[in-house]
Amino acid sequence: MLKVNWKKLLSSKAELEQQPILHLPITYYLLPITYYLLPITYYLLPITYYLLPITYYLLPITYYLLPITYYLLPIAYCLLPIALELDKQWSFVRGKSNQR
Repeated sequence: MLKVNWKKLLSSKAELEQQPILHLPITYYLLPITYYLLPITYYLLPITYYLLPITYYLLPITYYLLPITYYLLPIAYCLLPIALELDKQWSFVRGKSNQR
């Protein structure tokens, strides 16, 4: 029959609990992440390669269009009721019933 030396076993457990926790290197955690991210980047890189020049030319356009829209929106907001009224009148002239 197998004899177990409980005193020795318990003392070695106590020694183990006092030892610092083994810290794994950061690469251990980063490797799985890179394993899943590499294929994604493999497919995304060509897309960004073609999209970057487009954004390069579109950014200045948006830079100049934003202030224009900023000043045109209030004007359009003021003109909307007039446009709707004119639409009602013109639909009446054309003989269409306006169901609004």
